[in-house]
Amino acid sequence: MGRTIQPYSWRIESMSQEYKDFRRGLPNQKQEFYDEIFRMAKRNLASGVMSSNAYSMEPILISAMIELMSEFKEIKSELAKIKSETRALKNGRV
Repeated sequence: MGRTIQPYSWRIESMSQEYKDFRRGLPNQKQEFYDEIFRMAKRNLASGVMSSNAYSMEPILISAMIELMSEFKEIKSELAKIKSETRALKNGRV
């Protein structure tokens, strides 16, 4: 008995190829963002494999969203720290 579904890592690559015309239609600077979405999916390969989803684009996009939300949270935290330090400087409490 062989495997009946393609390995998830192959599906990521397959989906990237399936949407290559979409990528080609993007402005050059946005093509890098497209590529990064699929790199994010590869970085979250274990969770994608666990989803056993026939629609591979869903876990790919969810992986990208989770990474983006994580980065956003870090940026917000850093911004709050900078704002706090700026207020302290303005008030002469350094």
